[in-house]
Amino acid sequence: MQRAVAVGAIAALMLVSACASHAPGRKRPADAVPTPPLTPALAQSLAQARAWATALRASRGLPGLAVAVAVRGEMVMAEGFGWADSVRQIPVSADTQFRIGSVSKLLTATAALRLAQEGRLDLEAPVGRYVAGVPADKAKITLRQLAGHMSGIRQYGRDEFINRVTYRDVTQSLERFLADSLLSTPGAHYRYSSYGYNLLGAALQGAAGKEFREVIAQEVLGPLGMQRTGVEDGAPASGAERAHLYSRNARGASGASGASDAGSARGTGATGGALLDAPVADLSDRWPSGGYLSTVTDMARLGSGILAPDFLTANSRAMLLTPQQPTDGHATPVGIGWRIGVDSQGRRYLHHGGEAIGGRAFLLVYPDDSIVVALATNLTFGSIAEADALALAQLFWP
Repeated sequence: MQRAVAVGAIAALMLVSACASHAPGRKRPADAVPTPPLTPALAQSLAQARAWATALRASRGLPGLAVAVAVRGEMVMAEGFGWADSVRQIPVSADTQFRIGSVSKLLTATAALRLAQEGRLDLEAPVGRYVAGVPADKAKITLRQLAGHMSGIRQYGRDEFINRVTYRDVTQSLERFLADSLLSTPGAHYRYSSYGYNLLGAALQGAAGKEFREVIAQEVLGPLGMQRTGVEDGAPASGAERAHLYSRNARGASGASGASDAGSARGTGATGGALLDAPVADLSDRWPSGGYLSTVTDMARLGSGILAPDFLTANSRAMLLTPQQPTDGHATPVGIGWRIGVDSQGRRYLHHGGEAIGGRAFLLVYPDDSIVVALATNLTFGSIAEADALALAQLFWP
């Protein structure tokens, strides 16, 4: 039934779009070739998925869109649609880097699990053990509470989403919030906190005795072959390898906070409102919580990697799938970093979305069936949602 609904939705969306699934006038790159044999069933799934992606991009007015799907550890789809740079007409490919926002938290959470299973970090330990100078009211927050958003540490303030200060170390940006009062007693309630993840990243750095970025590289990126994932290096955010960053003005359906100081207009999107250069934002203040660049292929490798027995132990995977239990008695929707969901057929899945200035991403994993979906776009508030990832996953169901 779900597959029929998904295909019906594709047909409806396709009425919105008359454009090609890839950039107009461009030959589709070789990244579209699936690893497994192209069976009739897979060919049908790919055709439906390309139509779905084409229609999604058009209906949401996305400059560019990248899609990857892995099934049982094999990449069956990895393709780009539309433009990495619409003015220079550089098409998106499976290797285009996007800002992935809070999907970066999954890198931090995964590294924490890896260090814990290696005996180098204790998730039940207070953060003060690993980070010097933490105020007394926060020093006793455990790493598990940080990873499960139960620390009581606040989220960004209204004027803090766009940062223009460059930080060289994850401990430097902690001063933004460490002196502020907690919103609740640690462990009492679920309160989503990117700042809490920044503190967790500092704890990983302290536990490993290495720079945070090196910890992520050694514990996650290297073992999983995620060669196109990392923090921004100051190079121009436009070209064949990195998507240009876009927002929309106030008339658009995807108007970004801070768009008033965006750059020059770069065309008009399908949903109304001018497509603008995104406001300048430095993500060095949030590497552990939202500061990474990645590709959909690398994101899919992360999703498949957490299911691999030689990467995470059974105990670590169980923690991903076990909701945290705050003292208020209400189970949270989060294990260690990943959010936990159940679809209409009763099947468990893990997921997380990410928002950054000039980008949005989403990663979904069905752990019991080894289906992974990764989506990314180069538009602030780009309207890629959980429902979209679920719909795409249904097209590849065995």
